[in-house]
Amino acid sequence: MPEPDDMTKNARKKKGIKLNREWLPEAIAVIFLVAIGLYFFLPSAARSSLLEGLNNLITLLPTLIKSAINPKNILAIIIIVAVSYFFVQRLRYHVFRLYGYDKTCPVCQHHTHKLHRKGYQRWLSYLIPIRRYHCSNCNWKGLRIYHKKTRNRG
Repeated sequence: MPEPDDMTKNARKKKGIKLNREWLPEAIAVIFLVAIGLYFFLPSAARSSLLEGLNNLITLLPTLIKSAINPKNILAIIIIVAVSYFFVQRLRYHVFRLYGYDKTCPVCQHHTHKLHRKGYQRWLSYLIPIRRYHCSNCNWKGLRIYHKKTRNRG
């Protein structure tokens, strides 16, 4: 049976996910309204040139799509995606091999504590599961690879 503290953490995570989903339409509406406000803030000459550029883009879009869809370009896209995927996989492999899952301080080998990550670190953790740690012994702060705990299903 899970600990009561674990249950509150799971409840908080679910609440955060629900809150983000609830706020998404409002965030999109705010961004849209700010864009409209900025559009009306522009001088009339800039507005007309912006509309003209959008109109040209819309009329040229079918032509661009037709010219881009041919076997040579599709093969090039597949190769670029495959090479990028394998590069990321090899990068992950080398990072895991070099840095491991150790949670001790690399300076003094003391136990470290987790800190909140910064925005770019959250994005980076989609590629490599990293967490930010702090050593209270020597004040070292840095990133370490996080080992996700797996549950035994048996």
